[in-house]
Amino acid sequence: MRRILSLVGALTLLSACHPAPEGAGARAGAGARPGAGVGSGATAHGPAIEAGGRHPLFLVGPLSEADINIQGCATTLERKDGTDTVFAEDGAASGAQGVIRLDRQLIHVSLVSASGDERRAKRRFADADQSVVIIEDLKTGASHQESDSVDQYGTVAVTYRGQTQTLEVAGGTAC
Repeated sequence: MRRILSLVGALTLLSACHPAPEGAGARAGAGARPGAGVGSGATAHGPAIEAGGRHPLFLVGPLSEADINIQGCATTLERKDGTDTVFAEDGAASGAQGVIRLDRQLIHVSLVSASGDERRAKRRFADADQSVVIIEDLKTGASHQESDSVDQYGTVAVTYRGQTQTLEVAGGTAC
């Protein structure tokens, strides 16, 4: 009986320290509260526990529609599970601008380099002082002539404070 009570106490403490995600599955910009549905097991209180029980040192948070102030063509990328838009950029071949939310702070980045072709592209973005580096590695999927858009999927590697998180993403570019 003492073991059962100890186990129940430990589980209660664990759930208090790591509450379930608020608004899981809520999409950013669709009436979601700030911090709600931050995806990948993260809560409004902090980052998710990564595989192996490690805590990432920063949170890649959701972008709202208001954050994505891009005129013309835009590339928007969501977590692969579709819970949050995590990176957006204007899709320009040179001089592209993008946005990402790290530790609840909106960060603006610029295209530094790009390589690839129409089937697969790798693009490197950074902020002004190179403290945030984002590498998009995307494959091109279906093209949709009726909506002037193309599907894309792959990874976004985010380096911030000397640590890197790689997110599986899906989304696309629309004009």
